[in-house]
Amino acid sequence: MNDGEVYRAEQLQLEREVAVKVLREERSDNDSRERFLREARLASQIDHPYATHIYTFGTEDEGRLLWIAMELVRGVPLDKWLSKHGPMSPRQFGPFFEGLCGVIHAAHKQGIIHRDLKPANIIVVVCGELLLPKLLDFGIAKWHPHPEVALDSGSDEDRAPDDEAVKTGRLPVRPRRAGRTVACYDSESRRQLTPPGGCLGSPPYMALEQWVGADAVGPESDIYALAIIAYEMLTGRRMFVANRPAEYLEQHKRASPPRLGDGFPPAVDLVIQCALDPDPRARPRTAPELASDLWKALCTIKRDQLRAAAQQWYDRDGSPGLLWGADALEETLREVPKETLTPLECSFVAESQQRIRHIRVVRRSLVALAAAVAVGGVLYVAAMQAR
Repeated sequence: MNDGEVYRAEQLQLEREVAVKVLREERSDNDSRERFLREARLASQIDHPYATHIYTFGTEDEGRLLWIAMELVRGVPLDKWLSKHGPMSPRQFGPFFEGLCGVIHAAHKQGIIHRDLKPANIIVVVCGELLLPKLLDFGIAKWHPHPEVALDSGSDEDRAPDDEAVKTGRLPVRPRRAGRTVACYDSESRRQLTPPGGCLGSPPYMALEQWVGADAVGPESDIYALAIIAYEMLTGRRMFVANRPAEYLEQHKRASPPRLGDGFPPAVDLVIQCALDPDPRARPRTAPELASDLWKALCTIKRDQLRAAAQQWYDRDGSPGLLWGADALEETLREVPKETLTPLECSFVAESQQRIRHIRVVRRSLVALAAAVAVGGVLYVAAMQAR
């Protein structure tokens, strides 16, 4: 849902550029106005470096024109980045997805459920060699009445849909036990704008419970969307593709999540499948837990590659040509703890490191020799000119 138009503007007093979101005139009914202002109120509650900061909001033209001034994020939407660059490598994916899950968790702790997580609402910011996320658009976010309960365990009776609901995909979200609320918002932010049983969100990323009751969803629905986004980041392709919302619903209900591909260990597929479980209580409990599970599973890629390379090197009587270079070895050792290496892998790593040191010594010697030859040539020319 996009009820506003965004413009680049300048804040003259501070001499900085800002983004100004203005409510479209044709969407100025009362609910749209309240939802627009709620976006500003809720988004301003999230104190996280990867959340787009809200500076201020207000009205013009006797209240007929609403606007929000926010941080101008310099980057590219994730969907466009993936279209241009292809899937992220595990090294790029790790810090990016961890940061994305961190800002979502910060929102959940404030009792805010985004409900519209998708690549178009995530900006890729290049910071040196790192790719960092910026989360946008809380236009259909909702306030969750019991954020602590949503993040902690509750009884199965409080959280579990019945078996028939799971089979049919109609998952009523049952009331959770009352708990201490950690967020304080005014009555306007708390007022329910989504009708009971309403469907709201972006069909390719909506959990089943969001199709049948977007007014009552909790953090688990955002975690479901994060898993689909992770799949797209790692593969560069959409998980579900359809032409109509009804077709998307059928895919969410009946289609098994497609495998990531041969380049990924089965553990990564298992993490994705767990986060897409029709039963919300079977998903990871928090967004950072999903990020951690995915990273651990992805690290097995380097582990398997190291194990295979060491075995191949041993089978070929320690051929130096099979040893790893500095870049591959350093990247692997960053992800694979040394204490987990087998004796064969330790030997392979030690020989690779020794070969790297030898190559570096040879390169330094060649550079020194070239420098000496150059200096000798200069001195010779100078001597000849002096004669």
